[in-house]
Amino acid sequence: MEIGYMVLRRIKRKARALRGKVFSKLGYVPANVTVSGLKAGEQVFQESVLEECRSSLRKIRKRVRASELKVHVKSSQRGKGRRFEIKGTVILVHGMLHASASDRDLYLALTRVLYELEHAAMHSRK
Repeated sequence: MEIGYMVLRRIKRKARALRGKVFSKLGYVPANVTVSGLKAGEQVFQESVLEECRSSLRKIRKRVRASELKVHVKSSQRGKGRRFEIKGTVILVHGMLHASASDRDLYLALTRVLYELEHAAMHSRK
């Protein structure tokens, strides 16, 4: 039983190495996007937020060598309305880019943050 487990681990390791080589030859880098802070009632938006962040990270990677995009969503209930505060960080090879925005609409705040990050990436050095 132990031998079978070791063989499977070796196959898995070789498959990962091969996947990395194939992706590097094709020029594809998987989108490393982290979204945190969404509450239980807001998990419905998780997939759409991730998709927007992935497309934005692809645009940023055309300009600079970025490795990761992190987005933190903070929501607060004041009176009748809910307010979203979003902070975004792009981790570059040579530093970081930050942006933040707040709005009553999650999508508007997210697009504002992603636009600011894309704009900052366009004007930063490679």
